[in-house]
Amino acid sequence: MKLKVLSAIIVLTLSVISCFTGGYSEEHIYYKCFFIDETAFTIEGEVFTNDSLTEKAEFSGITVMVDSIRDWEIAGTIITGNKFELSVDTIANGINLTGNTALPVKEIGFLSRWDDFPYYTLTFYVDGRRARGAVEPVFGELNYYVYVQENVSISKTEHISIPGLFSTTNVYYHYDLIFSKPGWYRIYYSEGKLIGNKAEYSSGKNTKIRAPL
Repeated sequence: MKLKVLSAIIVLTLSVISCFTGGYSEEHIYYKCFFIDETAFTIEGEVFTNDSLTEKAEFSGITVMVDSIRDWEIAGTIITGNKFELSVDTIANGINLTGNTALPVKEIGFLSRWDDFPYYTLTFYVDGRRARGAVEPVFGELNYYVYVQENVSISKTEHISIPGLFSTTNVYYHYDLIFSKPGWYRIYYSEGKLIGNKAEYSSGKNTKIRAPL
């Protein structure tokens, strides 16, 4: 009897393994940029205390900086409650991003692999503390404001296979990063959801900032 039970368990186990072995799954990750302006634009946003953007933050000041250039800093204006407005320009405190030829620090992970073009990333500070960044509610991921100094085109799909115990995951990275001319861009990142073409993506509107903990 024990032998029959053991044989049944072995058969069942082998059946389960055979169902999973050789299986495949797919993941799609999308990156897309939108041109805003060559020199200046306005950020209109809100500050929240949680990632789900349901708790409005109380704060007394908000600024943006680029970590790679000391003293380049622009202060925003609190409109009402947790809402703010911030006028961004390439020039801040007499420092012009267009005239700085030093290669900026690579502040965005997925862009750091391409080191042949300079870009600057806006970093938000709430009450003097670095914020997590701008969250896009639709995708649940961060989006970035960058200034790119020269024309760059990164348009391709890359694929990697990640083997697992019973199956393999195929991950596809879709890059639609067409920096057609020097200027300010907004970069969106999404896992599993296609990035459309909303008008606000080419502006500073609807910026949701996650305040520092």
